Amino acid sequence: MFAPLGMVDTGFWVEPARQGRLTTVYAQSEGPELRPVEIEEIPFTVRPTLLEGAVGLVSTVPDFLRFTSMLANGGELGGTRLLRASTVAEITRNGLSDDLLRSRRGVGWGIANVSVLVDAAAAADGARAGEYRWDGSAGTELWVDPASRTVLVTAWQSQPANPVQLRQRITAQVRQAIVQP
Repeated sequence: MFAPLGMVDTGFWVEPARQGRLTTVYAQSEGPELRPVEIEEIPFTVRPTLLEGAVGLVSTVPDFLRFTSMLANGGELGGTRLLRASTVAEITRNGLSDDLLRSRRGVGWGIANVSVLVDAAAAADGARAGEYRWDGSAGTELWVDPASRTVLVTAWQSQPANPVQLRQRITAQVRQAIVQP
């Protein structure tokens, strides 16, 4: 998947030649300073025994933006088709029951481990049905609004991963800036 999309800085560990580019994850300390923290038992500089698709991927914002753009384009980017449009639709479709949706304020869950907005009226900040997002453990997130063909990638390295609802606040600002179709 990485090579066809031109994701040259993405993998499941950081090789020695690139370790100087790896950022540090920070958390709030007792005082005003931030302190470095480890979020994984096996450091990202060590090749893991098991390569898991949903855990431990290391990337850059430009690479992750390429992946996100491929999803938003129905599985194709720059003339390279990686997924069928029907596959993207299926993995970003809600799979939760109506009963579970009521407890989640209109946000469902897709099989690609994405949150899918099903009921825009139940959500806040001008959200629209069909939006989907995926978030990582240290602040990375992708957000796609298929109706406006807008993608957003955010990345900061912190614990907690979403301090002061930063993801939602950024997405709300982007929604406000979009000219609605």
